[in-house]
Amino acid sequence: MALILDKILFFLSTMKCTQFIGVVFIWVSKFLWFTECATCSIGIDDPELNRLWYLKNNWRNGYDMNVLPAWRSCVNGSGVTVGVVDKGVQDHTDLNINRNLDYGKRQSVTYWADQLILEQNRQNQQRLRYGYNRQPQQRWNSAYNIIQRRKQESLKHGTRVAGIVAAKQNGLGIVGIAFGAEIAG
Repeated sequence: MALILDKILFFLSTMKCTQFIGVVFIWVSKFLWFTECATCSIGIDDPELNRLWYLKNNWRNGYDMNVLPAWRSCVNGSGVTVGVVDKGVQDHTDLNINRNLDYGKRQSVTYWADQLILEQNRQNQQRLRYGYNRQPQQRWNSAYNIIQRRKQESLKHGTRVAGIVAAKQNGLGIVGIAFGAEIAG
C-alpha cells in the first residue's frame, strides 16, 4: 500500500494536477499499470533538445508537456500512426512518413499538373498554327516554377507540426513527442 501511495504522490507531483484528485485516481491506475510493465532508460542525444521548451522547460514557469515520465515508461509512439491535418508534409530525414495513406492527394496534384501541361501544349499548337512562336515554353516554365514554389511553401507548416509530433530519436535535429510514431502525411 505504501508503494502505491508513493506512486500516486509521485504521479500527482509530476502531473501538477492535485486539484483533480477524483479524476487523477483513474489516471493513476492506468499510470501504475504502465510503470509496472516496464521501465526504459532513454538516452536522447538530439542536438536541439535543450531548445524544445515544450518537452522540458526549466526556465519559464516550468510549463511543458512533461513527456519524460512517459518516455521512461516506454511510451514513445511505437505502432501509432498520426495524421497531420494540414496542406501536406515534406519528406525529411527526421520523419517516418507513410506516403501510401496520402495517395488521393498525390493523385489530385498529379491531375492538375497534367491539366496544366495539356493546356500549355494546346497553346503552343495554336501559336505554331497562326505563325508566331515567342518562346511560350519560357512562360510555362515560370508558371510551373511558381506553382512548385507555392506548393513547397505551403508544406512547411505541416512538416514542422509533424516534426513536433513524431520526429525520430536519431541524434539529428529535434526529437518528437511520440518519436516512434509514423506520420500519415
